[in-house]
Amino acid sequence: MFNRYKTRNLYIVFGILLALVLLTALPGNDKKMRSFKSELSQFDPSAVSQFHIYPKAGGERISFRKSGERWTVSDASGAFNADGAQLDRMLQSISGLRALRLAAREKEDWKKYEVSDSLGIRVEVLDGEKEVADLVLGRFSYAQPSGPVNPYQQQQGTMTTYVRLNKEKEVYAVDGFLAMSFNGQLKSFRDPRVLQLATSDMQRISISGMGPDFSLVHQDSLWLLNGVEADSASMANYLSGLRSLRSTQFLPEDQYPAGSPTHQMKVEGPQGELVVQVDAHVADSMHMAITSSLNPGTWFDGTQDELFEKLFKNQEHFRRIN
Repeated sequence: MFNRYKTRNLYIVFGILLALVLLTALPGNDKKMRSFKSELSQFDPSAVSQFHIYPKAGGERISFRKSGERWTVSDASGAFNADGAQLDRMLQSISGLRALRLAAREKEDWKKYEVSDSLGIRVEVLDGEKEVADLVLGRFSYAQPSGPVNPYQQQQGTMTTYVRLNKEKEVYAVDGFLAMSFNGQLKSFRDPRVLQLATSDMQRISISGMGPDFSLVHQDSLWLLNGVEADSASMANYLSGLRSLRSTQFLPEDQYPAGSPTHQMKVEGPQGELVVQVDAHVADSMHMAITSSLNPGTWFDGTQDELFEKLFKNQEHFRRIN
């Protein structure tokens, strides 16, 4: 008797399991049962040769291309040197993108999360000619930190960006504020560097065009102006401004100068090697063009942000008053 009941119970359990298998195999049920995709992108940022940004509301595509160690950014207006460090950070932020949760499954929800073609920012990434990521970055949200406030510890909230894979309908929530990095005009991606110098790079500075030509030479922990000790405070302030000099005031191509520069500054290293050269073309007080060998082909407006004044001083500025 016991064995007959035991056998019947086994048949019942087997029948239930078989029914569950058949139900999950029916068309349409796989969508309900499957878990959401957690890995949205996976690529090596250093292997990326180009990527493209398609701004919101059908804006003009911005393209980025890498040649050697240099990046360029371009649109219909032309191609320019790009800020490589900034682009590396952008690619790093989406190279291993993982979903925190599934936010929506249907196209009807795209507008809510701003991942439609007109509301989202599409980013297409390529390794050679192979597409390795194609994302639409949408709305950003911020949640205040939960729980009791600790006055001795900085409280951090949660930043979330909604993302859609371009060829799919699902919308995912990911960690971070991604859209901010990719939402900009071409100018915001250009290389702003005029000078970027280490202290050890600066052993000799030669300036021409500010009256008589002169040189500042670092020797035995002192700076010498044409062989005479220079004013230490003036030198310290000047060198501090040269170490990292940047500008986003770019000249349009129709204002690029021709001919020889009116002013020139050269920085040489310990072995007399040329570290960087800055050329300035000054037409008048309203028209100044400055370019640096650190950022070749880029012309800055020297009248903005006191750029010309930071670079070019006359020798009286450095003369020591006894």
